[in-house]
Amino acid sequence: MSLGLEDQELEWIVSPAENGLRLDRFLRERLPNLPKPEILALLQNGRVRCGDRIGRKGVRVALGERVRVSGVEGEGRPLLAPDPSVSLEILYEDATLVAVSKPPGMACHPLRSGEKGTVANGLVARYPEMGKLGSRPLEGGLLHRLDRDTSGVLLAARTASSFEAIRAQFDRREVEKVYLALVVGDPGGQGSVSFSIGTKGRRSQRVVVIREEGHSLRCRHVQPAETRFKVIRACGGGLFLVRLWMKTGVRHQLRAHMASVGCPVAGDRTYGSSSKIPWPAEIPLPPRQMLHACEVRFRHPDTGKPIRISAPLERGFSRYLKILENQGTA
Repeated sequence: MSLGLEDQELEWIVSPAENGLRLDRFLRERLPNLPKPEILALLQNGRVRCGDRIGRKGVRVALGERVRVSGVEGEGRPLLAPDPSVSLEILYEDATLVAVSKPPGMACHPLRSGEKGTVANGLVARYPEMGKLGSRPLEGGLLHRLDRDTSGVLLAARTASSFEAIRAQFDRREVEKVYLALVVGDPGGQGSVSFSIGTKGRRSQRVVVIREEGHSLRCRHVQPAETRFKVIRACGGGLFLVRLWMKTGVRHQLRAHMASVGCPVAGDRTYGSSSKIPWPAEIPLPPRQMLHACEVRFRHPDTGKPIRISAPLERGFSRYLKILENQGTA
């Protein structure tokens, strides 16, 4: 077993999603191509530091804590394999940034080394310099993420400096993302949902909307979240087309927030069961969760000028709205 003990150090800041993880699991997620015995050897040899102290296997990392690892062979990063077969619609491109229109059904980035078919694989095939960018391995410079079934604008950086600058805008909540959604139930004109969001259990695929103060004590990774909404039009059968705005970037925020007020996104199999409205028999079920990221607004990292990037409504979404209109339900 080679530990590659050259003078090289990797460093990360613990994210909200990693808060409370055991140090060995944190390292396995950050270094997914490094075998578990080598990770344990790094810990046993004192080559991992949490803040100012030597990291031990059973210690739990804390939000914002700096974790450093020395003696990792190469860069300790998995290979983000280029995949020229991934067809990407480019919405915006310059020397530091690129924005694409992500189709539904495609993941943003791979989960393991060698996996292909994602947006990140397609980006690194076109922009090789993006392969080593990102706060986590295999993200390929992506500045945010969309759920697999969500379509629309996805923004990525081509340089380390632009990545850090725009991530700082996200952290300061200066980036605004606008979505279109078809929801089940009438949310009532316009308004906002500002319940905090957390998780339950270490492996839960769902988030929890915290409607009562005491509820947060039983949740992990609780984060403030705010979603603004405005009804565009009624589509019949209890379906409504709405515009959604978010500045916070909590996982599943829009889907969970709309479900929490009794208006889940149509086609959402994870949070859709909260709807009290039966699905109308005359309307076909949607092909996916009907959520589209139509716009992102931020400041260019080089010029500071406001940038607005828009993505046309995805074809499947448009066809479904047309079906509703042709059936005389709109």
